[in-house]
Amino acid sequence: MPNKVPTGVSYSGAALGFGAGGGETWKPKESWILEFMEKSKEKIIFVENAHELNKKEFETIFAATCRNERLRFILEIATPYVPDVELRAGSYEIVELEGLSNKDIEKMVRRECSNFSDAIVKRIVFLSQGYPYMARSLAYVCDRKNTEEEMFGFLRTLRDDDMKYNLDKIHKEILNTLNEDSQVVIKRLAIAPPFLTLRLIEAFCKGIPDNLDHALSDLFDRRLLVKEGDGKGFYQIYHPLFMEYLKSEKKQPTASEHWKEYYHKAIEEVKAEPDSIYILLEVLNEPDLFKKLVKKTENFVVINSTASQAHTWGDLEHAIFTWKTLLEKAEEKKDKEGKAIALGNIGIVHQIKGGLDKALEYYEKALKIFKDMGDRIETARTLMNIGDVFVLKRDKERALDYYRKAKSLAKGSSVFEAVSKRIHSSP
Repeated sequence: MPNKVPTGVSYSGAALGFGAGGGETWKPKESWILEFMEKSKEKIIFVENAHELNKKEFETIFAATCRNERLRFILEIATPYVPDVELRAGSYEIVELEGLSNKDIEKMVRRECSNFSDAIVKRIVFLSQGYPYMARSLAYVCDRKNTEEEMFGFLRTLRDDDMKYNLDKIHKEILNTLNEDSQVVIKRLAIAPPFLTLRLIEAFCKGIPDNLDHALSDLFDRRLLVKEGDGKGFYQIYHPLFMEYLKSEKKQPTASEHWKEYYHKAIEEVKAEPDSIYILLEVLNEPDLFKKLVKKTENFVVINSTASQAHTWGDLEHAIFTWKTLLEKAEEKKDKEGKAIALGNIGIVHQIKGGLDKALEYYEKALKIFKDMGDRIETARTLMNIGDVFVLKRDKERALDYYRKAKSLAKGSSVFEAVSKRIHSSP
């Protein structure tokens, strides 16, 4: 994580193309996310399912709290899955949330399974320790037993005071309630992106099993694969703890060993489709795999959007690699728009890294293409970016000249407001 350093003028690179809006404020040699956190007013940020964060992401959070004492994070981490993360002593505190009362848990269990006897309900309430997820999972397993004696037979295998052991036991039992085909599918989806469209589900499960529709119906009926409530057609495994169990190397060594192969096969299925972006963003922290999958992707909007996201997250290495890949593909396909977009955005990365002359070189190439295409808005955006470079070069007159040219072309667009602010703020 970069330390705070004096950098002079901050500037904005306006990302180009395929509906891109104005850019974000960056400082050279600093991640955008840290600059944002540093300037943030009093704020609490809640991170759901924080046990899924990697070490670098925890370090980013820790760095942010050091740079802005008003900033606080609440990390939701399921107790059995607390990651082994070392933070500075005194920089955090652990608050264990109280569970529901026995009475509330009992109401929930009886609502879920009204046929359970008092003895079964009492045992589930005791084992759940006030955790709704534990109670629902126990009820789910018991409800699929044929007799009450089978229910008790399972409940007796659990330990009164070992939540981690009990969860693993319950998750194994839930998995065993599925037929063989459904088990294969749910294990495969556990290593896919956490939010899936039906097209991505098909891509990751192609040929395994042959009867995918039947397996999915089984998972939907049992609510182990659930649809998101936003109505946009996204699905996910019903609870992060169950997904963590399925992803564990100990539980499915084959899937863990070959997960990169699965991603390669999946991108082949959707390489020309918008859904491919979910695959690329999921592997952004795996440089070798990411670069290979970007090379396979054929959807120019996806490639540009992926690079823009990497740029927003401060990952300039992956951003410039992805835009250079777009440039190669656009040149091969003789796609002028894709080529101009790639050139302009590569210029933005060079500008951020302090390579101002290199940035101008790429901007000028992009500008020529946009002018030839008659694209008024992208021409204006590129002129504004060139003006930003001359601000950094301390050449205010040339900067204003480019800003005025951009403004004259940008009427009716978001660029007009952005460039107007630059002109008015110039001394």
